[in-house]
Amino acid sequence: MYIEDINVLIRPATVEDADLIGPLLRQSDVGELLAASGLSAVEAVRLSIEASSDGFCMIAVNDDNTPILIWGVAKSPYPTVGTPWMVATNEIYRPQYLRAFKKLCGEWIAKMNERFPLLINYVDHRNVTSILWLQALGFVFTKLVPNYGHGKLPFWEFMRVKENV
Repeated sequence: MYIEDINVLIRPATVEDADLIGPLLRQSDVGELLAASGLSAVEAVRLSIEASSDGFCMIAVNDDNTPILIWGVAKSPYPTVGTPWMVATNEIYRPQYLRAFKKLCGEWIAKMNERFPLLINYVDHRNVTSILWLQALGFVFTKLVPNYGHGKLPFWEFMRVKENV
């Protein structure tokens, strides 16, 4: 999918994309990945891509093939529960990208919720930008886990439940 207004290509992500985007991730995402998993950004993104459900792992790149963001939803042991994730480069802060991706991410979250009625994951309490983004996308923060992951740091549990209409 090519978005002409902002000259961005959105395509299914491959494990090789971890090498493309990992070294360019925002420092807040690098810190969160390390605190949660103890892995480098490249390793954590590679595992996230591998764990994501078919058709639910995408990357956005500009005309120079510079990555902007990558996102997906991993399967859980429960068939109705998915684990959404997203990391980005500093390119996301360009005004034209922020506007477009807020709308686009909302659409993708709705698609994820169709496949997985409950979306749940954790975010580093220090990653304020991601917390605000998640709130804007309709996620609810349910509890603060004081010693989460490899780094034993506070992480917020967040979730989104599919609305029944």
